[in-house]
Amino acid sequence: MSSSLRWAVLVLLSAQAMLLVQWQDLDFALRPALALWFLLACPGLALVPLLGVRDALASLSLVVALSIALDTLVAGALVYAGEWGPTRAIVLLAAVVLSGSLLQSWRVLRSGP
Repeated sequence: MSSSLRWAVLVLLSAQAMLLVQWQDLDFALRPALALWFLLACPGLALVPLLGVRDALASLSLVVALSIALDTLVAGALVYAGEWGPTRAIVLLAAVVLSGSLLQSWRVLRSGP
């Protein structure tokens, strides 16, 4: 399994865990850490590998910056639409993560071994 697919799987599992915690309103000690990981890394990790950046430090910087930008964009769009809610924001971000991860997987599978 390529490293791109590993990241895609990790990001999808993180999104699934965050959705489960949010929908079930689970209260456990690692919830803030999971939320921080999901909000600061997952949206960027789902999309930055699609850009083809070779430098690891630049890639890491883009992951965090793109994640924060997407978080802000989703929150702002929900506020302007009058639909703000943390669950809605998590669901929309999980949709972004799912889309990016599927694109990564498709790209790896299409390129072959």
